[in-house]
Amino acid sequence: MNAVSIPDSEELEVLSPSCIEIVQVIKWRIQNIEILSILRYYFKLGHKATVAARKIREVEEYDKISYGTAQNWYKHFKEGVLSFEIKPRSWRPSVVNLQDLKQKVEMNPATSTCKLSEELGPSKDTICRALHKLQKTYKNSREVPYELTPRRENQRVEIRKTLLENPQDLLFLKA
Repeated sequence: MNAVSIPDSEELEVLSPSCIEIVQVIKWRIQNIEILSILRYYFKLGHKATVAARKIREVEEYDKISYGTAQNWYKHFKEGVLSFEIKPRSWRPSVVNLQDLKQKVEMNPATSTCKLSEELGPSKDTICRALHKLQKTYKNSREVPYELTPRRENQRVEIRKTLLENPQDLLFLKA
């Protein structure tokens, strides 16, 4: 069996941003499997979840596992699920294809993050973070809600004329 080597920080600089994210996810996943293996070991020894989490936190970094996470994994272990597979979740994907997003924004720069969220799938906040990665800034583009009818246009012209005819009357400014 061939061992997979994970690139170090110097090798990461050569990789593309998407490859770097994949490598970071793999590193995170390996660290989690190690922690979960230790947690399962304490479960098999009969220790409580909080005791196991406390012992792991003493040896490893303090924030490697929370008490709540340990208790959730203990529930899985008590149900007989001893694997470390993470079940698929029902919410929208948190990963955005940056090329698709960039293409959609370039086609219609005035589109909103809500519309992009509906079209691409991830949440509005995820779209905002991805736009930030693309170095896109928010410009308040305003859609014209309707076309002025001739009647409304004439009405606006008349109001402006009356306001201009009597500059001493500043009542309209108080409203």
